[in-house]
Formats: sequence, structure tokens, C-alpha cells
Amino acid sequence: ASYKRFQYFNFGFTLAEVLITLGIIGVVAALTMPVLVTKYRNLVYVARLKKSYTTIENGFQKMLADDGVQYLSDTTAFNSITKDTYYGGSFAGSSDNNLCPVFTSYLKKYFRIIDIKTDAEAPFSSLNKSARYKSSVLTMFEDGSMLRSLRLYKSSNRDYEICKEIAKLGGKLCTSQGDLIIDVNGIAPPNLIGRDIFSFIISDDGHLFPENGLEYAYYYARIKYNSTYWQKYYWNYPLSGGCTDNKSDGDGCAARIMEKGWIMDY
Repeated sequence: ASYKRFQYFNFGFTLAEVLITLGIIGVVAALTMPVLVTKYRNLVYVARLKKSYTTIENGFQKMLADDGVQYLSDTTAFNSITKDTYYGGSFAGSSDNNLCPVFTSYLKKYFRIIDIKTDAEAPFSSLNKSARYKSSVLTMFEDGSMLRSLRLYKSSNRDYEICKEIAKLGGKLCTSQGDLIIDVNGIAPPNLIGRDIFSFIISDDGHLFPENGLEYAYYYARIKYNSTYWQKYYWNYPLSGGCTDNKSDGDGCAARIMEKGWIMDY
């Protein structure tokens, strides 16, 4: 008799128990999935930033190596520029784009460019979404990333005395041959400065330095303001518009990511 009672004993769950369990799982998933998705996306953005940074810097280094010179301003490519050249757009306050056809051919030689759109209307925003911009010129790469801005200078601002002063602070950046803004995600969203859009200075020796990084702070304080007070141009200064948190403009986020070992922790 006891064996028969055991046979008919119900080990299953009631409908109410199943629904409660599913509800708990749903709540936990709703709370954790956005965090996991954000972390994953941040990892993707950082990986693409690292790739873009390496690829672009390698392009300038190859430009130097082919001509056997130390500075970009001495290369055949930069000597083809008749005046300061701007592959940019209206977001910088000007609709003028001084594209140089000869230099464009060098760009396509050293970088895997598939197209340069000169009539684009590509909006983007600051990290805190307080400011909105648009790009009218887009330099498109094969890997899906693109330059929203590329500014190149005809001549170098090299000053050996200033370079010595910056070196005393521990800096290496003392000359700028231009700057660029790269969108590692291409035209796809989120199109936010500091999330998938990052700014760099191009030094005359062919290296890239992130905006509002330590090197940039040394350089900007000395070159622009003849000052040694560099801290307020660094990304972690609250009023620099750098990258202290998600409420920042995002300009210094590439510096933060790189200095923290290629981690997006904001």
C-alpha cells in the first residue's frame, strides 16, 4: 500500500509556482541585461578605438619611413599641401573644406579609404548630449570606421626651446601637424563624443596623442597659454569638458580609456 501511495505522489510544480519563478527570472533579467549589454558595447567600442588608433598611426609612420625623414612636415605628402588643409565640416563653425586633391591620393595610399563624402549630413552629439553637431565631410575606411574631421597644417610649429620646456614636465608632444576626429562605429549610432567618437592630435613625428590627455595638457598649456599650469587641460579636471563621467562633454575620453589600460569605465 505504501508503495502505491509513493507511485501516485506528485513531485511536479503548480502553475502558480511556475509563474512566480518565471516572474523572478524576468525581473532579474530586466535588471541585469542592460548592464551586460552596455559593458559588451563598451568593449566593442574600445576594441575598435584601439584598432583605429594603431592603423592611423601606422599609416603616418609608413609615410615617414618611405621618405626616410623624421617629421611629417618634411614628407612628400605634406609638401604637396599648398595651404592648411581641412577635411572637416560645418560642426567646427565653418563650412569651408580645403581638400587637397594631391594629398588625397597620399591618404588613399597610406590608409584604406574607400570614399570621401563631401556632401554628408551626419549629426553627432557630446557625451552628455548637451551639444549637437554635424559633419559635412566623411572619410570612410574599409573597416567601417570613418574620420569626421582631418585637419593638416602646411608648416610645422616646431620650437626647440618650447620642446625642451615640455620635456622637463615629462611630455613628448611639442609640435602639432594637425588633428583628427575618428568615429570608430562609422555612421551607425550612438554617434557620441567619448562613446564611439574620439579626438587626437597628430604630432610632427607621426604619432597620435588623445585630446585632454597628459601629453595634450602639457602641450596645450605651454603652446597656447605660455603656462606650466597644465592640470586644467587634463581629462579629469571637472571644468575641462574632459571625461570625468557621463555628464562630461567627452572630449578627453580617448585619453581616459588609453591611460586606464584600454578600459571604458564610465
